[in-house]
Amino acid sequence: MSSFGSIGGLRNFTIFGKTSPYVNVEKPPGHSPLPQSWTSWFKSTITGSYFIFSPNLIWFVVSFLVYHIFPFKYEPCKDLQSIKVRQYFLQRFFIHLVVVGGYYSFWFASLYYKSCSRRKFRGQVKKDNSNFTTTYVTPPNYPSTKSMVHNIWYWMLGILQWTCWEVAVVHLYATNKIIIPNEADLYLVIGIAVVPIWRGFHFYFSHRFLHIRPIYRFVHSLHHRNVDIEPFAGLTMHPVEHLYYFACLAPTIWLGGSPFLLLWNGYHLLLSPAASHSGWEDHFQSDQFHYLHHAKFECNYGSASMPFDFTSNTFQDKLQPGTKSLQILEDKKNNHVSLHRTPLIEWKDVMPAKKVDMIYIISNVIIFYILFDRVAFNGDWSVPLSAHSMGILVGFGPVIVAVLLRWCVGDKFSIRWPFHKERIVGKFGLHLILGILLTCWPTFQLVELITR
Repeated sequence: MSSFGSIGGLRNFTIFGKTSPYVNVEKPPGHSPLPQSWTSWFKSTITGSYFIFSPNLIWFVVSFLVYHIFPFKYEPCKDLQSIKVRQYFLQRFFIHLVVVGGYYSFWFASLYYKSCSRRKFRGQVKKDNSNFTTTYVTPPNYPSTKSMVHNIWYWMLGILQWTCWEVAVVHLYATNKIIIPNEADLYLVIGIAVVPIWRGFHFYFSHRFLHIRPIYRFVHSLHHRNVDIEPFAGLTMHPVEHLYYFACLAPTIWLGGSPFLLLWNGYHLLLSPAASHSGWEDHFQSDQFHYLHHAKFECNYGSASMPFDFTSNTFQDKLQPGTKSLQILEDKKNNHVSLHRTPLIEWKDVMPAKKVDMIYIISNVIIFYILFDRVAFNGDWSVPLSAHSMGILVGFGPVIVAVLLRWCVGDKFSIRWPFHKERIVGKFGLHLILGILLTCWPTFQLVELITR
């Protein structure tokens, strides 16, 4: 049973310097078997320890403070083409930039400048002859300036797109397309408890969907440029991935509910990737589970909080030297952006190396522009499109374009890679359907509602 010293996921009231109980400190970081089972998940859920004695409590407190210090304003959001809503949008963007940016900066500065942790997953072994013990120290290759410019740029695009989602849903509240219930009802209490569970469910199926070859090739591969991850890498995503990542707001679109659940869900999405992508083992929010995913690729698609990978036989419990992902090797060969190359910015870093990548970028720029023009201006470019058609264009368009381009140019990998060994009518088909329902479908519904 967890003690009071573990509240919020702390380890005996400490933030840095202590590992999880399962870690054998005599082994290199990441080499201790990570336990995972549905039994422990059910126990954690029933007792509430998944919330009280985990970082979920920290993220909840931050959400609670932001919600009450910077409450939503509904009047400016009634008309998405007004000057007031643009001013409100900038205010919300600045708030999120400061709050979320401060959280990420805390982790980055503590780990990479103050060296508050000592066990980096990708580390060196050093023998200490004074007391005949082995310690594991960080390597000299910290994230390069180029890597940080790259990561922070896409991180900021994530904050920008979250602000778009937030203002869009507040608009639905303001125009009574979503009804605001009594803030003190039972649904709110249940919703607060369910958000972290829902996040684990949504992340597994949506993340696995992004790993299907055409979508990975044009979208998710950007996130996997970071193999030796750092905090800002957590929200470093292609704008299309941000689109489907924030589709986790689906329960608010489907069921309505308190605006606080909107912010609580959103801040869980914004804050949780920071420390889970830290790259270090000895702090209270370390995440060996997801580090293994970045290191090996074809494993651990979900999160340590919900053991779907354990059931799907895609679970890896520790680093295994000598094993390399075929996908990572291919990405290193073809990826034109090197996060460690100098000088700081080159033309190759800005422009895609292949024409097909440029076509995909242009296609999505057109899709996003049509949506922006329809929502924020007069919609001259989207007049022929109904709200239903707009929803299909934005919700499903990026996936359809990726599949068509892959079909046109070909690929040495199967279209179902890395799940090509799974049965279409079976595991692959089930995951595909759920992936679409949890990413494309909520995006379709939101766009249809705001353009109706």
